[in-house]
Amino acid sequence: MVYVLSKRGNPLMSTNRHGAVRRWMRDKKAIVVRSCPFTIKLLVSSEEKIQEVKGAIVPNSSYIGIAVSSNGKCLFSSETELRKDISKKMKKRAKYRRSRRVRKVRYRECRFLNRKSDRRFTPTLKSKLDSHQREIKRVEKLLPICNWTVVRNSIKKDYKGYKDLEWLNIQRQVFERDNFKCRHCKGKTRDFELHGHHLIRKEDNGSNELDNLVTLCKKCHVKYHKGMLELKISEHKYRGKLDVELSIIRKYLEVSNSTNAYGFIMKKQRQNLRLSPTPINNACSVLNINPNNQFYIRNISKGDYQQTKGIRSQQRIPTGKIMNVRKFDKVMWKNTTCFIKGRMSTGYAVGMDILNNSLKQLLKLKEVKVLQRRTNSLITEMIDENICYSVS
Repeated sequence: MVYVLSKRGNPLMSTNRHGAVRRWMRDKKAIVVRSCPFTIKLLVSSEEKIQEVKGAIVPNSSYIGIAVSSNGKCLFSSETELRKDISKKMKKRAKYRRSRRVRKVRYRECRFLNRKSDRRFTPTLKSKLDSHQREIKRVEKLLPICNWTVVRNSIKKDYKGYKDLEWLNIQRQVFERDNFKCRHCKGKTRDFELHGHHLIRKEDNGSNELDNLVTLCKKCHVKYHKGMLELKISEHKYRGKLDVELSIIRKYLEVSNSTNAYGFIMKKQRQNLRLSPTPINNACSVLNINPNNQFYIRNISKGDYQQTKGIRSQQRIPTGKIMNVRKFDKVMWKNTTCFIKGRMSTGYAVGMDILNNSLKQLLKLKEVKVLQRRTNSLITEMIDENICYSVS
């Protein structure tokens, strides 16, 4: 899929007519703006005919799922991995700050009142909220989205509708109440597939109320109905709770022109499409489409801010360019696309994939071609839910 921008920079409908795109670039009617996702900008005026384009986002505290559809086809889908190193870096920074006070260096007074007292969120949570907004803006720069669908909650109290959806809604409430653990084995079987079990069977006039339901894993549930297990369910003394970060993100995520959706409806549509529970599949199931044009995005820090290292900070760390290459630049080397993990003063570099797995062979910086400069996110294409790299 090729994403097209107008002469003014407004997003137009994407196209998969590669021949037409080549002619536009040959006749200098368009230029390449970015390589991944491949986006061109028209240099001539054109009619901005826009179809109805819908987007869906599934907020999460670890991975974000986004999908965009038009006329029942998936135009864009992405899975974004959020940062998990902010707390660790802040602790390391505080350690260095405290150690400077006791060394024989320029005296620095202790400052305790230089923090904002009205700070609403922690730095980690603020980063995750900003990442959600950044991904929404990234997609809105590629496609003219007219409406967003946001999964705000997993359940809806007192839902009345289709029986299948009613059962999924009640079952989810039972899982949350039982803290997503089997009430019999307490998770010892390590079976992650959970079922809702009726204490009084439906054949014996058992109801679908929460008091008559408990959470069992698949192994315990199957063994019980085969007569191979006698349930030992103790009195319910604990109360399950959702991820605090996830609930805050769902509450404070602001999306214009949006409608709300629920997780149990998303699960039913995903089961009808026979998709596995991944961030991209969850977002596509909200729009009731099959995934296509998939991208994997990993958030990183915007720059390297540690300037020195050593016992007395005597060794300087080169944070700028070495032979026109910076850390986390996306490069092409020997027909393979990768990212720069580390550089050496001898003219070599260590390459990696987007999951931080190092390449076996060192890269020669003289033979490297820079495709995209470092930003606060790494992006690459996905095929069949596996991360791949283009080889020309």
